[in-house]
Amino acid sequence: MRTHTHFGMCHPFLRVRGPVRLAALITLLLMLFSAPALAATLVVDTTSDTGASSACTAAPADCSLRGAINASNGLPGADSIEFNIPTSDPGCSAATGICRIVVAADLPSISQPLSINGYTQSGAQPNTIPAPGANNAQLKIEITGAVGFTSFRLFSLATEAAPFEMSGLAIFLPSNGGIVSGGLRHVILGNWFGVTASGGIPDYAVAGSVLDLGGFNRSIVIGGPEPADRNVIAGSGRDMSSPALPGGGQNTIRVNSINTERGRILFQGNLVGLAPDGITPLPFTTFLVVNPGDDVFATPDVEILDNRMARAPRNFGCICGGSLRLSINRNMLDPTLGRTTLVQRNVFGIGVDGSFIDSTSDHVAIDLGNPSRTANVRVGGLGPNEGNVFARALPLSTFNLGSAVAVPGGNTVNAQIEVVGNRMLGNAGLGVDLRGETIPVLGRTINDAGDPDTGANNRQNFPAISAFSVSGATFNVSYRVDSAPANSAYPLRVDFYKAAGDEGETLLDSDVYGIASAQQTKAVTLSIPPGVSLTNDDVIVAIATDANGRSSEFSFDVVGITATDTPDPHPAGLPFTVEVTALATTGPFKPNGIVDVSMDTSPVTTCSAHPGADRHRQHQPRQLSVGPGADRHPHADDQLSHPARGIRQRQR
Repeated sequence: MRTHTHFGMCHPFLRVRGPVRLAALITLLLMLFSAPALAATLVVDTTSDTGASSACTAAPADCSLRGAINASNGLPGADSIEFNIPTSDPGCSAATGICRIVVAADLPSISQPLSINGYTQSGAQPNTIPAPGANNAQLKIEITGAVGFTSFRLFSLATEAAPFEMSGLAIFLPSNGGIVSGGLRHVILGNWFGVTASGGIPDYAVAGSVLDLGGFNRSIVIGGPEPADRNVIAGSGRDMSSPALPGGGQNTIRVNSINTERGRILFQGNLVGLAPDGITPLPFTTFLVVNPGDDVFATPDVEILDNRMARAPRNFGCICGGSLRLSINRNMLDPTLGRTTLVQRNVFGIGVDGSFIDSTSDHVAIDLGNPSRTANVRVGGLGPNEGNVFARALPLSTFNLGSAVAVPGGNTVNAQIEVVGNRMLGNAGLGVDLRGETIPVLGRTINDAGDPDTGANNRQNFPAISAFSVSGATFNVSYRVDSAPANSAYPLRVDFYKAAGDEGETLLDSDVYGIASAQQTKAVTLSIPPGVSLTNDDVIVAIATDANGRSSEFSFDVVGITATDTPDPHPAGLPFTVEVTALATTGPFKPNGIVDVSMDTSPVTTCSAHPGADRHRQHQPRQLSVGPGADRHPHADDQLSHPARGIRQRQR
């Protein structure tokens, strides 16, 4: 129903007595005629998809969603669409109270500021679980496509349709076109995309994209700090497996500033690639793409906070995957003003129950478009709980082994990617991967003398740790960063972590490596955080970050691996023994990890060897009995490996 106010033209109390009163009357009349148009509230009361139901009066079944949008387009000012569909409607379930609106085609293009609020439907309740937990919202309005539905954009917005606000809706469409497209300013809170209002998986094969906001938007707010703000953004459709697995679609978010307004992206508290339970994987085909740059005007404010993301393995017929891509194809011009893109307090690859969700590709990939782009990004932070959790990224291709954060290579002298305070848990690749100059070099970036090389993050050298011991609530460490002042911006900050595998799991403490210490060994005593257990048998690793926010990879040392098999040669079919020796050639830490031993058989047989019980020795043999074997010579891979990834050089 449209609400309005009527102004009468004759008022008996307005009597003109002299020129002063006449002037007052003229002023009042001008105010009345120049008053802004009042907002209308249009109440959808039917699941019908006919556009003719646009009267939106108190009469029953005269206001469809399509009709309400048509009516709003014909009214001045910002309008609201609410819902009051009786459960007796043919599209509603009396048992669940869920009403499904089935559209045969895209909805009318929205040409006015508009708010659509599904929480006004009887029985609907917003989520009450804080991020990054599950989502327990009770949604009662579903929108989906009819059989044979093909979509370009469900909600297509003109530039004048700003702001566009949407909340309390469950939307799933068998279309690659996207659910929301166009517009200028978006506020998307408390919706479920890609799943039904009951949290179920839609039964259709075509991928369902969600956010198609790659145009010149000014402000995009998706989610927020309150539990009620949180969206579920799930992939939908089916992959090419047999039987087919659910998932598919893609998302793009982009803003640009103008000379009078700084753009903004806030993406906070959402479940991405997961069902509302926060456990069931419903991955998208590829990354959530966020474009935070601007060539000409001020760099937008971009915050990606408190989300839980996963991209479970699927067969979509492409080399694609990943959770988040910062696609910086515009320059970020003012890093000195603190306009850093923030990626903080997110969880990647772990369900709300603590289960690991294997995720294909790097979790966070940063793409500069071309090497000359300026980028200023902080992944994590030194403040309480500002770090992200990155778990179980898997290899995708020769050029992508599944790292937590991948920093682009090439002559990226303007890239300033700071990685600090994050937890790395069993990723197949590296915690921080500084890619190569022309082809991404997956593997460790070796320190060079004086650090003159260039590339990803200026290829900042990592700290070399030479001594480590624990004393009560403190630890003693000696380290050196071989970066000449001409090649790194001093002072450097060196962050020390307790290692899980060969990457940092828990941030311990930080030290300032000033120019007076440049390229010298420095011995410091630092604090162990309360509640963290650290012993002399543990391994610590470190990252160096220069004054401009360029972080290195995690520190590492080299281990030599030898293997012998007894007897050699041996009769086919009989057991034999492989002895693997891990020898630490640099650093203070013991070898500690897993060596994969591959037998040259058909098919190939692989076994794993763990270090022996004498954990303090740096020379550690380990025997592995294998059998029955073929009449072949077994061999051990020549480097120590992380338990959850391919072969890597790493001392333990």
